[in-house]
Amino acid sequence: MMQTYQNKYDRRAALIDVLDRFLPARPELGDIGDYTNDGQLAVTVLNSPFLYYLQVVKNEVTETSAEPNVEVTRHYIEQCRRCHNAGLGQHCNFPAVLLCQLGPYLMVSIAVFTDIPIVEQVAFIPLHAHSTNLMQAQAGARVIAALRRACSSLLERYPGLATDKQLQAEFPFPRSFEYNNATVSFTYTTALEDKRVYRALVDETKAPIIVKYTLRYSEAAHSLASSLGFAPTLLSIGRVEEWWMVVMEDVSKDYTTLAVVKSQGRDAHGIPGAVKQALQRLHQARYVHGDVRDINVLVRKSDRPSVDRPQFFLIDWDWAGLVGEAVYPIALNPEVLRPDGAVAGAIIQMAHDEGMADSLLHYTGWV
Repeated sequence: MMQTYQNKYDRRAALIDVLDRFLPARPELGDIGDYTNDGQLAVTVLNSPFLYYLQVVKNEVTETSAEPNVEVTRHYIEQCRRCHNAGLGQHCNFPAVLLCQLGPYLMVSIAVFTDIPIVEQVAFIPLHAHSTNLMQAQAGARVIAALRRACSSLLERYPGLATDKQLQAEFPFPRSFEYNNATVSFTYTTALEDKRVYRALVDETKAPIIVKYTLRYSEAAHSLASSLGFAPTLLSIGRVEEWWMVVMEDVSKDYTTLAVVKSQGRDAHGIPGAVKQALQRLHQARYVHGDVRDINVLVRKSDRPSVDRPQFFLIDWDWAGLVGEAVYPIALNPEVLRPDGAVAGAIIQMAHDEGMADSLLHYTGWV
């Protein structure tokens, strides 16, 4: 693949010859509606083809006006649309590998269709690296190994993915958690905005829960706050690949955010002081929260005054941790008003928590 090709078709033929050595089958040219791709692999389930591999080839980077990754994504979306129209998409999110070769470069992406199509590039390697560039050669070998494993796994798993009526295609795949040495299964009901937070019901008891996926979380800080009465009960926390899966009680029946309370014109003047008192107890145990905004303070609803529960809860313990250890994330939103020194990568200070608590009634942090 290091040589120069006169046209796209010669390059495509050479690529298919290489792929034929390690993919489950030889990619074949195919049509998806009005789209013609440069190679695909499919498995037949329920008398219909489910594509698990698609490729687009361009002889040069600027060969056409269509950006290759957008082009192969359009092919993928059209295939998903056709499956949905045939009534085949209720329980399958159509996982697939998308490959683009544009001139001497190879780009690999993965795709799924939940409530929206999601395509993410996972590898980009030059094919014209010098033979002495061992690092690049090893990177290319890893990409080939990953392609082989991914496509073989999809070929094996697709029949079950397409026919299992228990799957919820629009939600994450975990459907259970461990609690009191028992496995508890649940069913998702809705997603909360564009954050990886979901409402769900425990299958056996129908108890409402919140399931959250995050890259960092302080189990210790949340558990401490819950034991002190100002955080919802934490039911479970565990690893799902590189993510944390956090399960807690859903208190939305009795609580709403302070941001909503303010928008309704309700009196909330006692909340900042109560939050500061709670934070002092947290700080005494040498923990900080890091994100004390009105959207992370849950206040008891006005129509639930008789509920025997705390006046408020603090939620979103993603950034929390020990004093001197917990730091703000690199992707900290600069548009959110924060105390001086509360910047990306900085150590979270107790004074930052207190300063944000003082500003709870004066600033709405929707972002």
